Amino acid sequence: MARVPAGASLIENRISGAPGIRLNNVFILAGVPHIAGQMIDALTGTLEGGKPLLSATLGSWAPESEVADILRHAEKNHEGCQIGSYPFFREGRVGANFVIRSTEADSLDRCAADLAAELAGVGFETVPGGI
Repeated sequence: MARVPAGASLIENRISGAPGIRLNNVFILAGVPHIAGQMIDALTGTLEGGKPLLSATLGSWAPESEVADILRHAEKNHEGCQIGSYPFFREGRVGANFVIRSTEADSLDRCAADLAAELAGVGFETVPGGI
């Protein structure tokens, strides 16, 4: 490592020797999974904790493009919730799994229930846990 940003610290890498870089809450690790895992182990006890990120998944045979406004509306109406959409093509049909994330269980549950109801309202039933 010839250049490290001012104020950054190095993250130990016992496997290949090339250290990672930490600058505030940004971590640059090796791209090889087992090396990155070892580098994360080297950070044990130095990372700030926070509330666990919770998630719920709803699957539906809904084309993502047809429900984008519903997803946007559900996310907007549930502060602290984020919705990721993961489209797929299976069995000759299109669908998507919608992953809702929040640090608040009540908000997560309300968002998932509202999203399922809104999707059902336009004819797309959901499958808890995904398809």
